[in-house]
Amino acid sequence: MITKVQKSSNCDNPPIACFALSSEPPPLLTEILQITEKLHQTLVFLSDGHPVFTGKDEQGCPLQKGHEHTYIFCRADKTARIDRVILYARQGFDKRAQEVFYRLKKVWARGAPALYFTFLYTGYLKDFQNYPFFAKARAWISYTPFVPTRHPRYNRNGKPRLDPDGLHQGSPEHDLCRLLQLQDKPKPVKIERVENSLEGNKSVCWQKFQIERKKGGGRRAGKRGYGFRIEFDREVQGPVAVGYGAHFGLGVFVPEGERWQSHQNFDT
Repeated sequence: MITKVQKSSNCDNPPIACFALSSEPPPLLTEILQITEKLHQTLVFLSDGHPVFTGKDEQGCPLQKGHEHTYIFCRADKTARIDRVILYARQGFDKRAQEVFYRLKKVWARGAPALYFTFLYTGYLKDFQNYPFFAKARAWISYTPFVPTRHPRYNRNGKPRLDPDGLHQGSPEHDLCRLLQLQDKPKPVKIERVENSLEGNKSVCWQKFQIERKKGGGRRAGKRGYGFRIEFDREVQGPVAVGYGAHFGLGVFVPEGERWQSHQNFDT
């Protein structure tokens, strides 16, 4: 059972925090970067540069373990508008970080309506197994577009350079496999492209998503996002989020069959 952590709690460092998001009108999932970038800036400001939000130590150097800092996931409702924001950090949120959750109330995004956040609760992976982002599954499908970090490689004769498994080196499929394994996920036994997302009852191509951050770094290969269905030889524990902008809501996968039914598996 997930319970709201009281301000006076002496709990350990839970890795997940959930917020309700309200705005008029609520932002679409295709606009995810507009929300996550501004939210990230606000979290860094409110926490006075806490490493769990910045991904850097006190000297400004990237954390040695890598990918230990916060991921931001956004849940879309039946109308494909975002109404939940979930923060995940494998290292967990300490007391200083948790204090920020109570102070986070309002976020402004230039040219967009104000975003209002209500802190709901924190918890652990075992508490969030009914949330698609944190489920266990063999087959996963893109929820937001995967943006590669490498370009395809070719031989001098112009033919694609293949890896030992026959994948085109630097292709989106190859980069996806590489990044999954860097996060200690097994190599998929099957990869299929998914050409469209679903926004409500409409089919929407991945190019409708904003896939370029306004600020900050990160390696991005090209200006296109891709969708995939990936299958492993065993169940894999979520979250599965890789590629450019993965900490900002891009490259997120959910178990197959729950891409747009996921609103049914969240609290109300």
